[in-house]
Amino acid sequence: MPNRCQTVKNTFEWFPPVRHREPKSQFVLKITHDDHSLDNEITILKKLRDAECLHIPELVWTCGSKELGILPIGEPVLPGESSVVSRKIVRGMIDGLRYLHGRGIIHRDVRLSNLILKRQQNDVNVVIIDYETAFDSEGNHSTDSEVDYSGGYICWPRRLLQSKKQSYQPEPADDLFACILVVLHLLFPQRFDEFDARNIRADGDQNPETLRVLQMWKDIESSKIWGHFYEVARDEDYDKFLEISEVFCHV
Repeated sequence: MPNRCQTVKNTFEWFPPVRHREPKSQFVLKITHDDHSLDNEITILKKLRDAECLHIPELVWTCGSKELGILPIGEPVLPGESSVVSRKIVRGMIDGLRYLHGRGIIHRDVRLSNLILKRQQNDVNVVIIDYETAFDSEGNHSTDSEVDYSGGYICWPRRLLQSKKQSYQPEPADDLFACILVVLHLLFPQRFDEFDARNIRADGDQNPETLRVLQMWKDIESSKIWGHFYEVARDEDYDKFLEISEVFCHV
């Protein structure tokens, strides 16, 4: 693979894995096409190379701004896991975000498809992936700068949908609110499959799909169970927020 990069006159870098290892030096390759660049994700992952957190992926290879390789090699996180595994998924996701936020990084695209599960003997580990739209308040972004939202449409920040704006100042609580949707997705996958995510948008035209999401947030906030976790996410209380993993019954 490095030889091909040399052929097309791109520079490549190899970073020996430290916290994630795979047999035969295998890694997950991500390639972008057209004029799209992975510069932001590469910059974020380079900053996280020394991360002392197993819920963060490890950058092991780059080829210009169009290709990168990460570890570990995992499998998609899907609904239907046992209660033990589901609790570990949720707790790992929250602990991973706690670490990212402590480094000034807001993921901005927390959803089920951006989690992978690594099974190791009798244990599992969840890893948060996809940092293309991540916001680094201590690095390549100003602390008072606004950016356009460009993550998954189902996890639009509620405040953006209400304000009908696309530009905003990312906050750690945005990621934690999105975690609530991940938990609900694990519990009620069919309801989330019914959303037409492409039609959810923050603009002057609050179409039926956007209104459905806003109503969902109203229901979450007013719920005796989920309203508590909404408040904890808003307050960025990670220790209390970990208790959301206990919604998976012990059977």
